[in-house]
Amino acid sequence: MTGTLLLAAIPGASVNGHPHRRLPGNLTLPGIEATDLLDRLPGIAASTGSACNTGSGEPSHVLIAIGLTRE
Repeated sequence: MTGTLLLAAIPGASVNGHPHRRLPGNLTLPGIEATDLLDRLPGIAASTGSACNTGSGEPSHVLIAIGLTRE
């Protein structure tokens, strides 16, 4: 499923960053537990956060800097 389909299918889903000048696949999916999503996507390489935040449990400082909330 492409990002466009996810945006259309999930209420409140949004793109993180510039709509065109960004890395693909960087979305916010509110109301969805990241680990549950990954469990339902076998065969797809994805992560619940950045490598620099591994194990911290804190939101990405980059996502906070672009204006996203901690949630």
